[in-house]
Amino acid sequence: MRKLFYSLVTISISTFLFEVFPYLVFGFERSLPSPWNSWPDVFDMILWMPITVLIFFYIYESLIKTLDIKIKIIYLSGIVLYIWGHGIHWAANSLDIPPCNTPSAYFLDEIFGHFILFLGFLIVLLSISFISPMIIEEVKGKYTLSFLSAIVFAFSTGAMALEGQVVGMFIVVSLIILSYLTYLYTKFHMLISPSAIFFLLWSIFLLILLVIYYFVMGGFIQPSEWM
Repeated sequence: MRKLFYSLVTISISTFLFEVFPYLVFGFERSLPSPWNSWPDVFDMILWMPITVLIFFYIYESLIKTLDIKIKIIYLSGIVLYIWGHGIHWAANSLDIPPCNTPSAYFLDEIFGHFILFLGFLIVLLSISFISPMIIEEVKGKYTLSFLSAIVFAFSTGAMALEGQVVGMFIVVSLIILSYLTYLYTKFHMLISPSAIFFLLWSIFLLILLVIYYFVMGGFIQPSEWM
C-alpha cells in the first residue's frame, strides 16, 4: 500500500483540527441546545469521527482485507467500537443536562462512552502499527514529516486521553507499540517504513508529553478543570 503514511498524517492533522482545536477556541462549556451541545461536539461528530472512519475503511480496503481473517475481525471490531462509543457518548452527553442529568447519564457519557470509543480507536491504531514495518513506501522528507505529524498527533491524543479520562489506556498502547517497534529495529533493523517511524515517534512523544503534564499539573487532571 503506497498511501498508508499519508493516511496517518491526515488522521493526525484532522484530529488536531476537529477534536482539539475547537476546544481551544470555544472552550468546554455548553453553547448549543441539545442534542448538539457545543461546537466542539459538532466538530467531533460531523467531521472528526466520519473522516477518521473513512480513513480507517480506506486502510482496510487497501491493506487489511488481504490479511488473515483474525486481523480483519480485530480491525473491524475496532471500527465498530469506535462508532458505537461515539453514539453512546453523544446520546448520553445530550441527556446529561437538567432536568435529565443523572449518575447513569454521566457514567454513559464520561466513562463508558469514552472507554468504548477510545478502545476502538486504539485497537485500529494498534493493528496498523503492528503491520506498518512491512509497508514500504517512498516518501520525500519522511523523517521530517514523521516527526511533525507524530508530535501533533501525540499532543492531540494526549489531550483526548486526559479529557476522556483514559490516560492509562493510551499509555499501555504506546508502551506496546514502542516495545514492539524497538524490538524489530534492534533485532531485524525493520524501521525503513515511514509509517513505522510515525508510530515509533508518536509513542515516544505521547509518553514524554504525559509525563511532563503529570509533573507540571501534579496529576492527570482533565484540561476542562483548569482551562
